[in-house]
Order: sequence, then structure tokens, then C-alpha cells
Amino acid sequence: MGKMVIVAKEKNVLIIPQSEIVRELDALLGDLGLLVEKFSILGRSNPTLVVDVDLLDGPGSVTGSQLESATRLVSQKLDELDPVKCPYTLEVGTAGACRELTTPRLWRRTLGLPVSLKLTSRKRVNGVLKAVDEENVTVTIEGKDLQVALKSIETARSRVDISNMEE
Repeated sequence: MGKMVIVAKEKNVLIIPQSEIVRELDALLGDLGLLVEKFSILGRSNPTLVVDVDLLDGPGSVTGSQLESATRLVSQKLDELDPVKCPYTLEVGTAGACRELTTPRLWRRTLGLPVSLKLTSRKRVNGVLKAVDEENVTVTIEGKDLQVALKSIETARSRVDISNMEE
């Protein structure tokens, strides 16, 4: 449903299918306005389960209180499911500010933020994402709007602009 779930290389560590774990976690996190953006397992003998959460949709950021609540819920659910054959470390976080824009949900999440586009013509476009619809995105570059067809975008990433940040 527009979310990204990365299948772990170390899947034989799991006793329960990864898709079932993500489904269970999504059911809990939905009440917080969150979903599992990425679930991965690092290592085998002492694995680390990494759960990245994100807002269900729209612009904004995961708040500290949402992340705290998500961490508690994920930990409790994994204790209940007991999905790993051995002791593991749990890391719950967010996907971060810079990410590849691959789904309509991720485009909507990036509204109002800086983006970097690589077009099929090899031209690069950097600006602030102003609008997105089923066929086009509008990027503001130095005060002027540029509409770009989604089908002409080879890759797109959100990015962080630190030029206006206070010290």
C-alpha cells in the first residue's frame, strides 16, 4: 500500500514470516498515525532488528512522542510474537530526511521540502516540491515554478538544505 518493506538477508533468523511481523506492527502503529517504512535484520548470531517508521501520509515529521510510543509498542509486540530464534537488539527510528521518492505517498510526504530530480534527459533539477498529482510534480526553483511529468523523472530524492539553518 505504498510502503516500502525491505526483506532481510538474514531471514532464516525469523521464526515468523516477515510480512506477518510487519502486518502486526502496522496494525499497532496506525493508531499513532504511523506505519513501518522499513523492516530489516542485520547479522545472524546476535541480530539487530531495525524498524523504521514514518507518517501514514502527507507532509510533516514523526514527533519525538510518536517515536517514543512506537518504540514501546514495537518492543511489546515483538516480545509477544517472539519472532527470532536468539537474543536480538531492537532499533526503532525514522527513515530520515533524505530518501528516494518511489511512491505517491513519499512524494506527498515531501511537499514543501527540497528535492533533487534526475530526468530521463539527464538534466538535474533541484528545488522545493510545491505540488504533486497523478502525472506531474511542481518544483519551485528560485521563485519560479517548474512542472515536470513524473514519467520524465529517472530518480528523485528528498534532500536537506542546511544553508538557512541557525547555528
